[in-house]
Amino acid sequence: MEKAIQQMQAGAKHLVFSGCYGGEVLERELTLRRELARSGGVRNAKEISGIVDTDDELTKLALVLNELGARSVILVSDEYHIPRLVRWAQIKLPGVEIFHISVRAPAYEFTWEPSMIKVVRSGIKPLWILWNVLLYMATSLLLHK
Repeated sequence: MEKAIQQMQAGAKHLVFSGCYGGEVLERELTLRRELARSGGVRNAKEISGIVDTDDELTKLALVLNELGARSVILVSDEYHIPRLVRWAQIKLPGVEIFHISVRAPAYEFTWEPSMIKVVRSGIKPLWILWNVLLYMATSLLLHK
């Protein structure tokens, strides 16, 4: 969020942030992001919630970008997720100019997710890296491109 807020302060027009799944974890995550945005002077942030996976997130992001009339986006994500996120965004967001910033997570922690494999990979860094590498390599199969 800090990197995204810096981009807003440098002249970016819109801040859109997302959170995964639902329930208490999502609400805590979104509340923290709202507070960070407000403390950074951002008043017009848009939220995307109920994300199931990267494909779902990009589909919902496309709708928000269309609503805003935005033709470019800066994606901010974990350093191991950003290559796959950018590759998928290039497919899912045709005509949108994509910029990206990767951030290094200070720690990886287990979090509730709908599938057990996602719970396990979320808290073990080597599994998180492997997950992203495998899905990056499987992009054309998964997105039928």
